[in-house]
Amino acid sequence: MTPIDYGLYLTTLVGAAAMYVFSLHKGFNGCVPFLKRMFPGRSTVFYDRLDFLLVSFLGSFIGYRLLDPQHYPQALTAGLCWVSAVNVVMKPAETPNLAHSPVIDDLARREENGEVASGEMPSASEDGVKSDGRRELKSQRSTNA
Repeated sequence: MTPIDYGLYLTTLVGAAAMYVFSLHKGFNGCVPFLKRMFPGRSTVFYDRLDFLLVSFLGSFIGYRLLDPQHYPQALTAGLCWVSAVNVVMKPAETPNLAHSPVIDDLARREENGEVASGEMPSASEDGVKSDGRRELKSQRSTNA
């Protein structure tokens, strides 16, 4: 195990603390739910401060040891990346909202106009797509028919 370069570690710590602060507006909870189970009945300020310290210090230490930065920009990136990685892992999965998809809206409009049967997917020729994959303009379709 290599000795710790405290200047590089401090830079990693600054990166982790900065990313923690930046990620708060995205709804990042850090380890607050875990801390509430471990230390029930404390104030919100207690959980917030302990969460900041744990995420920043442990995150910077893990980031520093895992990424082994050799220069200050690498150390800053190690701190920023650690908290970002935790954000991604802890963020709940989002399902896409297809209710307002342009494709779904177009299909619904076409169903209302009677262009396609309800629940039926239009074929490539109905959609104006030629066999070679290019789109055919509606004016071209009417003159070719």
